[in-house]
Amino acid sequence: MKIHPITLSFIEEWQHLEEKYQEYHFERSLLIQRIGMLVGVFFYAVFGFLDDYLIPQKKETFWFIRYAVVCPFAFGVFLFSFTPYYRRYSNFALFLMFLVGGFGIDMMILL
Repeated sequence: MKIHPITLSFIEEWQHLEEKYQEYHFERSLLIQRIGMLVGVFFYAVFGFLDDYLIPQKKETFWFIRYAVVCPFAFGVFLFSFTPYYRRYSNFALFLMFLVGGFGIDMMILL
């Protein structure tokens, strides 16, 4: 079986399997993605209590980043995963979720 060295997609005589494999993989990983999103939101939110304990003077700013920006965005991606559009935009949606979460952590570190 030959696969492309960069994209890891099937090539040559196995190329006809690529679309079926992508559909199979998406269906098998969707539940894991959703659970991962909820676990991520949970831990991101729980660490807000640590903000209150360690840095009470910055608590309001950090809580705004956590509870008004990052957690709602991640939960929105979780809800988006139940729509038929998610199959097409799942990689982009997850990328944005990770970007927003990482940016939120970076902002809290800078502050």
